[in-house]
Amino acid sequence: MNNRALKPDPKPAQGMRPSHMMVVFDEPIVAQRWAVTATGSITAAVMISYALQLSQALQNKNEGWFAKTIKEWQEEAGLSRSEQETARARLLELGLLKERRKGMPARLEYKVDQDRVYALVDALAADSYGHLDERVYAAPQAKSGKRTSKAFPPGYQPL
Repeated sequence: MNNRALKPDPKPAQGMRPSHMMVVFDEPIVAQRWAVTATGSITAAVMISYALQLSQALQNKNEGWFAKTIKEWQEEAGLSRSEQETARARLLELGLLKERRKGMPARLEYKVDQDRVYALVDALAADSYGHLDERVYAAPQAKSGKRTSKAFPPGYQPL
């Protein structure tokens, strides 16, 4: 789809046509929630979510490095040139994305810093849901023989 202004038909046809279905159910653009929180930017979250998917798919090829042109980012992730520049700057600042120029003529390649992503996810998880880990990984309590659950009648012994 191009960037020209869309003018709605003054008398649209009733019902959803196949062409409508193709537009409505096109592949979604995904931003992972942790990335929105970590970056503070929906555009940076879209870029790192997309880059993470590509980097993981190419982990065994080219050590996770991949190339994307400005046009490809626009078409595949829906990010304009200025949104890409802002998102890249934020991701580089946070250490989530690495860049390099390679080839002749030089092209820009990207790689997600998996260790940095894990560290940020770990910190976010500890802040938001650390209490769950404490319950799961806590040392088991010694059984006192006292009834602690009201789900079973007194004297009930499990098999």
